[in-house]
Amino acid sequence: MKKFYFIFTFIVMFCAMSCTCSKQEEVKEQIKVEDLVSTDYAYVDSLYNHYRFYEVTAKFENYFDSESTNGNIEAVNSVFQVITQIDSTSADSHVLTFIHMVGQKDTLIVEHGFWVENFPMNDEKIELTFEEAYNKMMSANCVKPHSKMCVLRKEVGPIDTNVQYIFGNQQAQVYVDAVTGNVSLTNPVFPAEE
Repeated sequence: MKKFYFIFTFIVMFCAMSCTCSKQEEVKEQIKVEDLVSTDYAYVDSLYNHYRFYEVTAKFENYFDSESTNGNIEAVNSVFQVITQIDSTSADSHVLTFIHMVGQKDTLIVEHGFWVENFPMNDEKIELTFEEAYNKMMSANCVKPHSKMCVLRKEVGPIDTNVQYIFGNQQAQVYVDAVTGNVSLTNPVFPAEE
């Protein structure tokens, strides 16, 4: 009878161990924005002599004002404008938008036209990463916007500023300076309007 209990206990323990060992956590792919943008930049640089780097948009997994916010990013778009020579007297302009989404194949959208919303960032200093800017915004003593979006851009306006990480939407924004890390609820390009 002791043998039976010993074998029974052994089998139960073995089954319990094998069940917990076979259950694996789902490993979620993480997006590293700067690596993707660097790859996009290299691609554009390899094909075009004249181009401008204008914008990077990141969509976070959770809302910034959510208790479950964690800084994970699920999609990234980067925007470039390229100029191609048609002949000796004329050229053409296209906007390239690179789209990266977790679990999906990367996409490139090419549209004829100009990008007019921002100054180019080709020669601008960007000291902070998306992760660092997110951490600055989250640790700031301010109300977080109910949004999942952040855009890195040098906005066209009356005041020349550093490139900004802009977290939020049309209703509320938090600005993080990409060089100094200063956090503001006021748009530094249009401070009088706020």
